Amino acid sequence: YEGGSMQLAVKYIPLYTSDPIERTVWTSSDENVATVNRGLVTGVGRGTATITATVTGEDGTKHTAECQITVKPCTVHFYKDDGTLWKSVEMKYGDTLEGVFPDENELTGHENDVFSGWYTKPEGEGRRCLEDTVIYKEMDIYPFFISTDQDFFVKSVGDYTYTGSA
Repeated sequence: YEGGSMQLAVKYIPLYTSDPIERTVWTSSDENVATVNRGLVTGVGRGTATITATVTGEDGTKHTAECQITVKPCTVHFYKDDGTLWKSVEMKYGDTLEGVFPDENELTGHENDVFSGWYTKPEGEGRRCLEDTVIYKEMDIYPFFISTDQDFFVKSVGDYTYTGSA
């Protein structure tokens, strides 16, 4: 993902060779997509790049290995409570949800209900998402409202329990 990193490693065959791993030269075919430093690949922008590790033997022979990397944004999909897509936001790996939540007041049909929050599964299931929730992959997020149409209610939602009376 954009902003994410992964470590690639070189393995020599035969295992006991005299060439030190420190001699490995790492390159990226497109540094606008991914950079590489001592095998640590970081996604920079959307696209595909080839990461190449090259080792030159004592006899001058070059040996290479390649790995193709595809970089994409972490897309967060916000759904309406009826399950239809409301809004999608492209983010980088490690970003937080600060400032990207849709306005739950735009959801109709909940004038007397209590907005509980945004969750990773419908019906208030899964993990609750807050402004400081870190994005590390593609995510689906759903709103949850607690109905106040009954005289008394107790509802477990994520890590919380809501009780109330109308």
